[in-house]
Amino acid sequence: YEPERLGRGMASVTVIPADASEETFRKAESAVLEILESVRTGNVDEAALQRAKNALEANAIYARDSLMTPAMVVGEALVLGHSLDMVENWPEHIRAVTAEDLKQAASLFTRAGVVTAHLIPEAKRAAKAGRTMH
Repeated sequence: YEPERLGRGMASVTVIPADASEETFRKAESAVLEILESVRTGNVDEAALQRAKNALEANAIYARDSLMTPAMVVGEALVLGHSLDMVENWPEHIRAVTAEDLKQAASLFTRAGVVTAHLIPEAKRAAKAGRTMH
């Protein structure tokens, strides 16, 4: 998810399976969709939510340790019409996220709006097509 975007945005879920088989890919895709459906129906793991919030908050705080990142974040926020208050209080905004917020956000994910891709290494794709790599 890219919170700095205005209007309709995009969220992505990336899964890197242990192997590149079609079966594993289908299982991974099904698992992601099941998790989204579970959150959409209100089944949120509070401990996992808290871990995610802690990680995001820590990233926001540690980002202030460099000279470039805060300047970039402030500049990007101002260009997009956000306030300096939003930037300064980002950790508090993260802390305020609730399981209900996740449920509402997950309601935006519908099967009709999901695009999946199975990226196959070039050598494996060539082998499937009966070609050799040079």
